[in-house]
Amino acid sequence: MSNKVHILFIFVLLISTSACRQDNTANDSDYPFIVEGELPASPPAIELITDAANDLAERENVRINEVTFVALELPVWPDTSYGCPDPETAYLFTPKEGYKIQLRVNGRDFFYHGGEDIEQFLCENN
Repeated sequence: MSNKVHILFIFVLLISTSACRQDNTANDSDYPFIVEGELPASPPAIELITDAANDLAERENVRINEVTFVALELPVWPDTSYGCPDPETAYLFTPKEGYKIQLRVNGRDFFYHGGEDIEQFLCENN
């Protein structure tokens, strides 16, 4: 995804998730994953959550309907580590708008991070 498209995508995600949310009374059958947390009403945000859930299901060798969505946060990361620093890497101390998706499989929590100029990734440092 080009940087301009990705930045626009994140901007739309941030605006739509902060402006309008739906409660967790959504029918679980509406989504391929289990819904525990408050889902955003934004289709781009739902797509990011679904992508993360698919990735996690594959990594953990489970079906996507065994993955639980717990939460979506919209932090401003303090640097280019996007909240998932690697001790071997130097980062620019530049605030970055982003997101953090919390998923759960078999009682374990997993966190996907992303932001304005980076594709989402599983943060294995949590």
